Amino acid sequence: GAVGGDSYDQRLQIAERVSAVLLPHLEGSSMHKLGTTLRINRETLRRMYADQKPSVELLVRICEKFAISGEWLLTGKGPQKREELRKYALQEASPGELYQAVAQRLSCVEEQLARLAILEAEKASRTSRVPPRHDPSAGSGLGRPA
Repeated sequence: GAVGGDSYDQRLQIAERVSAVLLPHLEGSSMHKLGTTLRINRETLRRMYADQKPSVELLVRICEKFAISGEWLLTGKGPQKREELRKYALQEASPGELYQAVAQRLSCVEEQLARLAILEAEKASRTSRVPPRHDPSAGSGLGRPA
């Protein structure tokens, strides 16, 4: 199904953002090649450009292939690239939200350290129960060299 059924203006804005992502990849290429890259046929792309009604499938593939934020593609809000989402979220977060996120992360780190300490103790326990190997090159140690 097509996205943006609320208004023509919203569909147009989504189509413009889709074009902003796809057009640089079309330069020196063909609609067929771009369709192959997105795993859709070129007729679907042509219809999207003609009707300005991209399908949900097309939008998901664009987000996946080009690492685009779905929120940006649908609404124009936030950063375009997914790699910029964390930085954007940190800039937009309140001090309380940041404190809560840090506290949750510290709790996870504490749990991981506790599990690591248990594993280390288990390993030390296993290695202390293993008898030392006899090294034949060391000699018996009973006699003195002549």
